[in-house]
Amino acid sequence: MASISDYKKQHPEYRNIPDLELAEIMYEKAYKGKLDETEFYKLAFPDIAAERAEDVFTDFQEDLLQKVQIQSP
Repeated sequence: MASISDYKKQHPEYRNIPDLELAEIMYEKAYKGKLDETEFYKLAFPDIAAERAEDVFTDFQEDLLQKVQIQSP
């Protein structure tokens, strides 16, 4: 599956539909029951998924560091 931006480049007739709306339509019509919704959105918006994963990892590291500092004498 192509990302939403790549899909719009290949199908310019969809350029005026907001990305999220197009993704929702595509999931409901073509991917529901065939692909997990979370996995679909990771494929549809890979940049956001990568950024979010990095944010989650950074938050995890910061939380872990705080816990270690609190437990240290």
